[in-house]
Amino acid sequence: ILTNILGTYNIMEFANACGAKVIHFSTDEVYGVTESGAFKETDRLDPRNPYSATKAGAEFTATVQAALNSISLTIVRPSNCYGPTQNVEKFIPHSILGDAIDVYGEGSQRREWTYAPDLAQAIRILADAPEGTYNIGSGEEHTNLEVAEFIHHLTGKPIRFVSDRPRHDARYFLDSSKIRSLGWDSSVSFFEGLSLTISSFLKS
Repeated sequence: ILTNILGTYNIMEFANACGAKVIHFSTDEVYGVTESGAFKETDRLDPRNPYSATKAGAEFTATVQAALNSISLTIVRPSNCYGPTQNVEKFIPHSILGDAIDVYGEGSQRREWTYAPDLAQAIRILADAPEGTYNIGSGEEHTNLEVAEFIHHLTGKPIRFVSDRPRHDARYFLDSSKIRSLGWDSSVSFFEGLSLTISSFLKS
């Protein structure tokens, strides 16, 4: 709450004071869950956990302040991001560096994965694009178990099944045609990017 809502409020106040354009990072989790198909930017927000609820709240905070103060605002809703130097608390680096690869439940949860440099390139494009809301996703989705098995294949780390998280969302997937219409596309396939990420963490 302090970071996502109050922090967003403070950033918008600063942007108003100095006349800056704001690119606000949200998350695909604000949409909730879809068993099939893809979320569009116009879909209703339906967050299902405290994190995604505060991210949705941050979007509303930023949108209201932008309207009140005529701040140029772009909201991005990325899919799961990964890559070298990612925070070690996240699933992929934690699996690479830990003594085992922890998989929640049966590992059937599906996620869309976007390589960090590809996401960065999308942000560069949006810096000069019309303001609005943009989904950013690679179009590649894999179960958590598939990701764990690939990390196991390259590192030899054992897979360990642990109790599932409460209200663990089964699937997120984005329609990213809006950002693609501006010329963006993911350039690195998931397993190529994952190989590069594993190599980087093991060398560090």
